[in-house]
Amino acid sequence: MSLSDLRVRSLLGGAVLALISLVAVGCSSNDNNVAANNADNASTAAPSAPSTVPASTIVSTIDPTPLLKTALESLAGGYHFSSTYVVNGVASLTGEGDRVGDSSRFVLTQNGATVSYIVTPTATYAQPANGEWQLLDTPPAATDPITALDAPEAIGVLSDDGTSLRLRVTVSALTLGVGSSGTSDVEVVLKGGAITEVDYATTKDGNVASVATVVGPVADATPISPPI
Repeated sequence: MSLSDLRVRSLLGGAVLALISLVAVGCSSNDNNVAANNADNASTAAPSAPSTVPASTIVSTIDPTPLLKTALESLAGGYHFSSTYVVNGVASLTGEGDRVGDSSRFVLTQNGATVSYIVTPTATYAQPANGEWQLLDTPPAATDPITALDAPEAIGVLSDDGTSLRLRVTVSALTLGVGSSGTSDVEVVLKGGAITEVDYATTKDGNVASVATVVGPVADATPISPPI
């Protein structure tokens, strides 16, 4: 799968914690917009997959609901994110950037090729390395991991060591962007009351895809505006 397979349909126009809607796995290529190259998946070893231990097996005296709510509220001003995307056990793509206000800027990298993106509430722009900015003809996707986490259907504690709290948050698959119905599980790590990691996965057309995202303070707080 190349960047051209993932770019427009996979972009998240909202908080962009994950950058890529995993429902794009198995989609056919569309070369009408900016893409970096058509290289095959990288052979980099995949990171560990999220835990599959049922949340109900963990006993905790902590109520995770208000903790998650407070952590999500703290992201309203912005944050930095670094994501790794794994398809069928192979790390195929990385993404890194900042969410500032209601817009995002980030770079996707695959096999050494990069494409820069700016996503505003009304438009998505892309720029390949050494190329010009282009306005993509597909509007920003409506899926948003933060929105999904902000309206959980269930929350369970997977682990609690007194320093790091790992939650399993069951959310709408549609809002998350990995399906048209039903729910999906997202694992969220809280440290010091802040979200530091978000992991989730999906399967489509026999392909298994997952995304692991590290979250931290904004690296570049410069207001984001359309590049053209």
